[in-house]
This record gives sequence, C-alpha cells and structure tokens, in this order.
Amino acid sequence: MQLSFYRYNLQLKHPFTIARGTRTVEPVVIVKLEHGDITGYGEAAPSSRYGENENTVEAFLRKIDLMNFTDPFQLESILDYADRIAAGNYSAKAALDIALHDWLGKAMNVPLYKYWGLDKNKTPLTSFTIGIDTPDVIEKKVREAEEYPLLKIKLGGDNDEEIMRTIRQVTKKTLRVDANEGWKTKEIALQKIQLMNSYDGINIKLMKCTGLREAMRMVATARACGMKIMVGCMIETSVAISAAAQFSPLIDYADLDGSVLTTNDPFEGVTILNGKLELPDRPGIGVKPKD
Repeated sequence: MQLSFYRYNLQLKHPFTIARGTRTVEPVVIVKLEHGDITGYGEAAPSSRYGENENTVEAFLRKIDLMNFTDPFQLESILDYADRIAAGNYSAKAALDIALHDWLGKAMNVPLYKYWGLDKNKTPLTSFTIGIDTPDVIEKKVREAEEYPLLKIKLGGDNDEEIMRTIRQVTKKTLRVDANEGWKTKEIALQKIQLMNSYDGINIKLMKCTGLREAMRMVATARACGMKIMVGCMIETSVAISAAAQFSPLIDYADLDGSVLTTNDPFEGVTILNGKLELPDRPGIGVKPKD
C-alpha cells in the first residue's frame, strides 16, 4: 500500500466569519491510498481549535508506515495502529479512514451506502451556512441561497439580534443557529436561546471523530440513547463531504454544505438538489477528480 498526500487551498465564495474569526482561504490536505490498481481518496480539514493545521496533518501522515499490512481490507487493524501513533490528530486520522473506506468500496465495486444497506432516497435536506456579516451582505447571502430550504446562521458576535432580524425580513425559512462558543457565559447563552428552539442530540463531524468507523459507532450509540443525530462538516472538498453523505440516510439533520461554499472544489461527488443530498452511484465514497 502506498500513502501519499498534498496540500490544497480552498477559496471561499465569501469571507467566512464565525465567532472565532474570519477567513477567505481554507487549507486542506488530500490523501491518496494506492494498492493494486485502485486509489482511495481521503481528506483532512484541520482546525486550530483542536490543535491541528496542515503542518501537523502532514507530520502525522509521514509517521504512518503501512508495510506491515497486506491490504486495505485490514481496516480495523490499520486504524487501531494509526490511533496509537499519537493522541489527537483527529482530521489526519479521518483522512486515512476515509481513504481506506473509499478503497474498500471501489474494490467491492459498491458505494458505501449500499455496502451499509442504506436507502439513498432517505438522505436528508442539508442546511446552507450564512456567516456573520453586515446586514446588507447577510441579505445578499440569503438571497443567493434561495434553493436551500434550510439555513444555518452563524452567531456569537455583537450583532446577533440584528442578523436574525435581517434574515427574517428576507425569508421565513427554517433556521438553525451556531454560535461557535461565542456565547461565553451561561447567562449570555440563556438570554440568547430564549428566542431559539432546542433539542437533545449530537453533531457528528468526521474531522473531529477520526472518520467513518467512529461515526458509525456514534450513530449506533446515539440511537441506543434515544438521541437525535446531525452530521456536520468543516470547509471541505467533495471528498470529505461525500464521505459523510454516505451514512446520511441514518441521521435526522444534515449540515453538509462545506464544498458549495467554495469556488475551486477539485472533486466531483455528492450533489445538492433543492437542498437535498443526492448520492452518486460511483463506488466507495463516490468521488472522482475533476478534469
């Protein structure tokens, strides 16, 4: 097995502002796992919030030695080995996990959703993220997202109420809010959520849970506890988005818009039609590099 990787800078359509800062470029690391004549793709979208960046991802991936494994079908052993290399490094581990799953699906010539016995028609609607901004830009973003029936609103700044008023003047769509730890005290949080709905559930992100293997375990655990499940994302290419979309028929809510917020996604994968995730029938995670 040969593991290789390269950096790629995703360009955002709009400056993307959340409670922790603003960015216009999002660096990711694309992984290729080659064995025989099959290539599996993976992706790390690191977050400094969890002690990662493109340098730490590459440093971790260089430590992976697959010489002791005969083929990617030893996925459990490979991922257990990778997890013992070092603590943390969640997105780097997710990149390896995704590449392995993609390879396995391609080797069996089935999409992962079929391998897991899932119905592609049961994919949920995904929300579209509106970052923190001025009222005029917020209004522009909402109008650009006309095809999406669900909007996720980034809050946690000084103008939360202004943002919500602006959006409600433009649309009556269902809204979800994400303050990204911007409500720093319980008093502030209690004050803010008086105007919001709430529910008991978990949000699964591949970049935080080390990949599809752990994500599927989390789904089973959450269901056993009677909890709702959402699958979310970072700013990612169609590699990571499509990987997460493969198990989306199992969950209640989706926020898988990371790739459509960019202008230079180098892969084709899951698509979105009127807000609904549409899974491709290509094997593995369903992606292919663009020409």
